[in-house]
Amino acid sequence: MRFRALRLTALLLALLLIAAGCSSKPKEAEKKPFGLGSWEGTTFVNEWFDLKLTVPEKSQILTKEQIAQVNGAGQDVLVEDGVLDEKDLEKLEGTTFYDFYVFNEDSTVSMSLGYEKMPSGMTASAYLASIKNQLKSLTSMQYEIGDTSKTELAGYTYHTLQASMYEGYVQQRYLVREQDGFAGFLILTYQNVKADEAEKLLENVTKP
Repeated sequence: MRFRALRLTALLLALLLIAAGCSSKPKEAEKKPFGLGSWEGTTFVNEWFDLKLTVPEKSQILTKEQIAQVNGAGQDVLVEDGVLDEKDLEKLEGTTFYDFYVFNEDSTVSMSLGYEKMPSGMTASAYLASIKNQLKSLTSMQYEIGDTSKTELAGYTYHTLQASMYEGYVQQRYLVREQDGFAGFLILTYQNVKADEAEKLLENVTKP
C-alpha cells in the first residue's frame, strides 16, 4: 500500500512539472528571496512561500534522497506511457524544486509541496488545463477528472483541481498559486475513506 501511495504521489509531482501557469497574488507585505523551507520536528516552515504545516507525531517525512527516488519513479511511468520523452526530462532540470513529501502513519494520506519556475504569460486555468490533459494521457491509470475551482488557504487563493482513480478509491487534489514567478503546488492524495483526515491535514496549512 505504501508503494502505491508513493507511486501516485510521484506521478502527480511529475505531471505538475510539465505544466505551466500561475495564479493571482494576494497582497505582499515584504518580498523575500526564493528559498526552500525546513522541518523542525513535525513542523515545516517556508518563509518565502509564506507557509507553515504541522503534522501528527507519527507522520512519515521523506528525506531529500527519498524524494529524489520517488520523483524518478514517477517520471519513469510518464515516459513509459508516452506522456514525456527524454527531451522533456532535460527541460525539467534546474527549474523545479521540492520542499516536502509527508505521509500519515499508514500511508493512506499524503501531501507534497514543490515549486517550478514558470514562463510568463500563463494563467492558473491554463496550468490546470495542462494538468488535466496530462492526466487523460496516462494510459496505465484510470482517471476521472473533475472541474477546476478556487480554494482559500492560509490567506491565499489557490487554483484547484480534483481528480480520482480506481473508481473513486483514490482521491487527488492539486492546489496551485504563483509566487515571484514560480508556480507553487500542493498535492493532496488520499483514500476516499480517509477524506476527513486529509481535510484536517490541509487545514493545518497556515502562515508562519
